[in-house]
Amino acid sequence: MKMEFRLLVIDDEPESAQAAIQALKLHLNNLGFSLKIESAKDLSDNGLRTLTRNLGKDFDLVLIDYALGTDVNGSDAAAHMRRSMPYTDIIFFSSDAGNQLIIKLADKGVSGVFVSHRTELIDTLTGVADTIIKKAIDLNHMRGIAMAEVAEFDVLLQELLLHIYAYDPEIFPGEAEKLLGMVQGSSNRIVDRLTPLLSSKDIIAIIADGSIFSSHHKYNGTRELAKALPFPPKEHLRTLAPYGDAILKKRNILAHAKEELDANGETILRSVVHGEPPVRIDEQWMTDFRKDLKIYRVALETICQQVRDHSTAVLTARG
Repeated sequence: MKMEFRLLVIDDEPESAQAAIQALKLHLNNLGFSLKIESAKDLSDNGLRTLTRNLGKDFDLVLIDYALGTDVNGSDAAAHMRRSMPYTDIIFFSSDAGNQLIIKLADKGVSGVFVSHRTELIDTLTGVADTIIKKAIDLNHMRGIAMAEVAEFDVLLQELLLHIYAYDPEIFPGEAEKLLGMVQGSSNRIVDRLTPLLSSKDIIAIIADGSIFSSHHKYNGTRELAKALPFPPKEHLRTLAPYGDAILKKRNILAHAKEELDANGETILRSVVHGEPPVRIDEQWMTDFRKDLKIYRVALETICQQVRDHSTAVLTARG
């Protein structure tokens, strides 16, 4: 599990559970997670078998309605899901009384399934999701997930810069020189290794070298490309303005944190970075950081796509 909670819906009328699913989406959003929904298109036994074979490991929770409007009813589907995904949580719901659902599941030999009346589905969905999240991650694990998300940001930015400068740096006139100057100004400690690359203006080798080209360089280089677009994405650039403090600095805080107990016996992470005051990292800190990561991902992906689109348009125009 990463920062995306994955829900599989098995229902011939998925809109019937839409209110509960939207409530779950809002609940997860408040915790800093996204909700990805996959609805089963083929509710036949063969269709469900194909779905679980191809995507079975991709779901955190399965939601199954009893009345599927096909030869396969919900208890049959639950039995199949339990066989195919023995460790994935399942919610079985209907307008029937809960004890009737339990009997129907028992008749199929299905165990370990949450049962919910349709009117209680919101509480059941959010409650089970909370349990899954708490089982899947502890605070220390969440640190790794958040840091992995920032690492993906680095990859996204580096791929974009390599893509642009590998084709033709003059798509953005003058930006390569600015980027080289930025790197040179902040890399004196590795000047012996960097000097020959700067002399040959080998921008590809520089961008690809993580020890030379830092996360700050990747962000700043991409920001300058976006600013040089004919129609710069000003709103997204404003969103990303505090990227250094909001994302990279917090990533570094997490990298220098250790687990300990606070005065109330609660497990927290405490970061002590040289020259900085200690930072208490609790679940609220992590929730706020997850929310920021979601916002910044949208802005980064949008900017990168616009830069790519401009590059493609220029190359196409050149023939």
